[in-house]
Amino acid sequence: MPKDKKIPKSEVSQIKKVYQSTCDFEKFLVNNKILSYKRQNKIIDIGTGIGSNLIYFKKKFFKSKFVGIDYSKKKIDFAKKPDQKIWKKKRELYYENRT
Repeated sequence: MPKDKKIPKSEVSQIKKVYQSTCDFEKFLVNNKILSYKRQNKIIDIGTGIGSNLIYFKKKFFKSKFVGIDYSKKKIDFAKKPDQKIWKKKRELYYENRT
């Protein structure tokens, strides 16, 4: 497993300015009826990093439950910071390091 390094600014900036590919993926999931804005979904993000995609999806699918998993404890700790105010409940973030 790679060692934790400093979190890149580009990853942190994705919280405010989401990648176009994330928006396109959302459209794909909705158009193919995998996710719905009206019902509760269960969303898991493997390799979540600092949780940028989960934050984006939380804003769109506010009824849903979310789980983020990453090998980087530093990134999961960053994602769990109290200043990530969008999260009240319905979120779990896990760090798993299997070497």
